[in-house]
Amino acid sequence: MTPNGTKIKALRTARGMTLRDLAAATGLDNGNLSRIERGTRGVRPKTLATLADFYGTTIDALRLRRPPTRRHPDRNGGPTRHTIDARRAR
Repeated sequence: MTPNGTKIKALRTARGMTLRDLAAATGLDNGNLSRIERGTRGVRPKTLATLADFYGTTIDALRLRRPPTRRHPDRNGGPTRHTIDARRAR
């Protein structure tokens, strides 16, 4: 589950709503909402805005920032982002 999906699901369940209830209240597709909550589908800005309006919050409150991820070396064995940042810090 993605951070966005976790937050959206928590808001829904806190209101005692099912996915069908949320879909009916917002006009969004039940299947898409399910995939968003499970993290198998990204959240489009328009969908995020609809959900933020429904929950009476902001888009930023629904969007949780993910911690930076470490990139893998490129195919040629180049340095990772972590390695590059460490070199700059020296």
